Amino acid sequence: MTDINKLVEIGLKALNVKAPSKEFSVQDCKVAFDGEVANNFNCKNVAEWMRVKPDVFELLQQLADEYLPARLNATLGQFAEIRQVGQGNKVEFKVRKGYQRGKSFVTQVAPSGQYETFRLDISSFTVPVKAYGAGAVVEWERFLNGQESFVELMQIIAEGIEDRIYEQIQGILQGAASSMPSANVKVHTAFDATRMDALLAVVRAYGRPEIWCSQEFAATITNQVGFSAATPNMPAADLDDIRNQGYVGMYHGVRVIVLPQSFKDETNAEKVIDPQYAYVIPAGEERIVKIVLEGDTQIREYDKDSGGMDWSTGVQMYKKVGLAMVTNPNYWGIYQNTNLS
Repeated sequence: MTDINKLVEIGLKALNVKAPSKEFSVQDCKVAFDGEVANNFNCKNVAEWMRVKPDVFELLQQLADEYLPARLNATLGQFAEIRQVGQGNKVEFKVRKGYQRGKSFVTQVAPSGQYETFRLDISSFTVPVKAYGAGAVVEWERFLNGQESFVELMQIIAEGIEDRIYEQIQGILQGAASSMPSANVKVHTAFDATRMDALLAVVRAYGRPEIWCSQEFAATITNQVGFSAATPNMPAADLDDIRNQGYVGMYHGVRVIVLPQSFKDETNAEKVIDPQYAYVIPAGEERIVKIVLEGDTQIREYDKDSGGMDWSTGVQMYKKVGLAMVTNPNYWGIYQNTNLS
C-alpha cells in the first residue's frame, strides 16, 4: 500500500520546502523521491495507471498545498501578507489606524478579474477570491519509462500559478500610478540617479524604502560616482555584486530586491514581470499586498488531444486566490524605464 504521507515528506524536501537532513542535499532528496514514486506508481499499461491515478493526484494535491504558499512567502513575503484558509472561509485583514498619513485605499482583484478600488474608512476588510490555474503535459511513454519527474511537474504547474499571481499584483501596482502624486512617479528613458534619489526621498518620509524590480531593471542601477576625482569611481562591493549576481544589492543605502522572471508561454516573447518598472516600497510591519489562499489545490487529468490521436495526457491544477493592495498613494513610488519595454 502506498504511503502517501511518506512520499509527501520526501517530496517537500526535494522541493526545498522542508530542510533536508545534514547528510542529504536537496538533489539527493529529489533522486530519492523520484525513486519512491517509481516504486509505488510503476505502470506498464493504462489499466495500471487507472489503478494508481487516485494516489498520484492525492500526492500532487498535498505537495501543492504546501509548496505554493512556501514559494509565495519566499518571494513575496517581505511586502505581502499571505494567509491560508479553508474552503468557503473568509479572512479579515486588520489595518492599523493612523499608520499612514491621510486616507488609505484598497485595490483588489474581483472574482470577475476586474480591479476594484474603495476608500478604507474602516479598520478591516475581506478579499474576494478567484481561481488561478496552470497545467503541464505528461508524455505517456516517458511516464511508463519513469522519465517524468513529479517534482518537476509540480514545480512547472505551481510556478505557472505563481506567474498569474505576479501578473495581477503587477497590474494593481501599475494601475495605482494614475492616482499617485507626480512626486511619486518617475518616467525616463534610462536609469537616472537624480530621479531615483528624489523618489527615495519621498518614500523615506514614510519608512525605510526598498526597491523591488526585475533583473533587467536592477542591472541598470549603479552607484557610480559622477565626478572624475572619485577613487574608486565605482565601489568595489558593487563590482563584486555585479560579477556574482548581475546587479548591485544596495543603492544609496536601499536594498535592491529582484522579482523572479519568467515567460508567459514557450515562445519566450512576453515576460511575466514587466522589466520597465521598479517599485519603491517602505519596509515595515504593515505589508501592503494581501494574499488569501482558499481551500485545497484542485487537480485533474485532461485529454490534451480531443481527437484521441496523441497519447500524451495533461495535468491541470488551480488554486483559489484573493489579492488586494492596501496603500496610501502618497507613501510609495514607481519608476518606469521606458528603454526596457
